[in-house]
Amino acid sequence: MESSRSLALIDANLNRSREGLRVLDDIARFLLADGPLCTQIKQLRHDLVTAEGSLKQVVPDLLHHRNVDADVGTAVSVDGEMSKSQVAEIAAANIRRVQEAMRSLEEFGKLHCTTFAEQTRQLRYRTYQIEQQLAQACDTTQRQRRARLESARVYVLITESLCRLPWKQTVAACITPGSILQLREKGLSAGELIRRSRWFVSACREAGCLAIINDRPDIAAIASADGVHLGQTDAAVADVRQLVTAPTLIGLSTHAPAQLTAAMQTTADYFGAGPVFSSGTKQFDKFAGLDYLRCVAQTADRPWFAIGGISIENVADVVAAGATRVAVCGAVIGTDAPGQAIADLAAALPAP
Repeated sequence: MESSRSLALIDANLNRSREGLRVLDDIARFLLADGPLCTQIKQLRHDLVTAEGSLKQVVPDLLHHRNVDADVGTAVSVDGEMSKSQVAEIAAANIRRVQEAMRSLEEFGKLHCTTFAEQTRQLRYRTYQIEQQLAQACDTTQRQRRARLESARVYVLITESLCRLPWKQTVAACITPGSILQLREKGLSAGELIRRSRWFVSACREAGCLAIINDRPDIAAIASADGVHLGQTDAAVADVRQLVTAPTLIGLSTHAPAQLTAAMQTTADYFGAGPVFSSGTKQFDKFAGLDYLRCVAQTADRPWFAIGGISIENVADVVAAGATRVAVCGAVIGTDAPGQAIADLAAALPAP
């Protein structure tokens, strides 16, 4: 009798987990339009089926232990259970439902199949990251940031040593509708970078322009930037998500098809693709070139920016390779008229 009841409990919690994950899948897919998050939830659903398969090798008749009529919990409800005013509340309720159900699966699974118990334990750990990502994706500010990212066409990297005009004047001139600015200063002390980042973020925010900090998630968090951009040798995207708990855009540079494939397994919000041509910001032994842009255009599942030596003289070749967005530095900040340079580049790109 006790064994049968514990198996009925396991069956019920498998149902709770599947139902909760389906709700989360629908939220990620239809309401948030968040492809990477949707992929993670779908994979979790698939792995739950795999774990259930381990249990069924020991208990092949699990379904026969279901007894809905005898379940006293079906008639119990609490105040507020049927009242939800925001998608975020529905997402939070269902991820917690999944976590609680998986905890029961782990504990009572030990009575029947230790492999199943261990598998559900590992699945539960994965839900904690998904919970954080759901909260971020549901956040209005983050959704607005992603919408602005999606519509952006020109992304400007600001490095004082490459500016023809004073750097603050350059930033002011680059803050144009639909642009993104990244502060890229490798040689500053932490204190100076914080001071500069705070001014930079404030200037961008007043004009409704996204402000990104290069390489330094800690500085991005301190300055309340819209995001941080990471290179291949910087901290992993997953680690940055844990470090920066506030909603934050994360960009990731890629230089080859294998890196792009790996990047699409992360929760990065956008990719950099290049270097296409030689540039003054970074030295490479080998350039990804236009062939890599063609690969990214066919493969990438989220916004991406072609980068590396792009200018008004060669942007047509970049567009022909499939790029619709570009990240530039010297071609804009190295001129006397950064705003006009941005406008010229934007006019050469496909309309959003």
